[in-house]
Amino acid sequence: MSRYGIPDESFIRGKIPMTKAEIRALTLNKLNIKDSDIIWDIGAGTGSISVETALNTPLGQVWAIEKNPEAVKLLKANKEKFSCQSLHIIEGSAPQIFNEIPKPTKAVIGGSGGNMQEILKYLWFNTGVEVIVINTITLNSTNQALEFLTKLAAKIDASQISVNNIKLVNGYYMLQSQNPIFIISARR
Repeated sequence: MSRYGIPDESFIRGKIPMTKAEIRALTLNKLNIKDSDIIWDIGAGTGSISVETALNTPLGQVWAIEKNPEAVKLLKANKEKFSCQSLHIIEGSAPQIFNEIPKPTKAVIGGSGGNMQEILKYLWFNTGVEVIVINTITLNSTNQALEFLTKLAAKIDASQISVNNIKLVNGYYMLQSQNPIFIISARR
């Protein structure tokens, strides 16, 4: 049985944005991970999705793709901290490095570096990927992904998620909101 939602404070973060626990849990649920999947985490950042995915695919492979050198250092630190043997880290830009790694059965896009359409095109036409889950924060990226996936006749499920955490501040419980996130999943 898969378990998702490692506490955010468990990860080594630095100054790189990180996908929060609630969004990770929904993202991984949309992926419908199986033990032997090969999963690409494109724009992996700190590796929070990569780590949770690797911990839930003991017989598979997770390929974290990240171009930011600072983020790659954090990815490596989190891989070591959580002892993720099935996690492989690739420093480079998507989609340029895709031919260097095994084809995925599932993919997560957490950052596209402005190459959303090129990444989706490669995944759809060159890999046989079963499921793609895209997390976006901007309307531009969301629109690009939805328009392109519609042209591909993908089966699309999209939601906007707003998470508010309750924090104790000066004796009062207050809502502390996270950034709203769009979660888009596409299937053949």
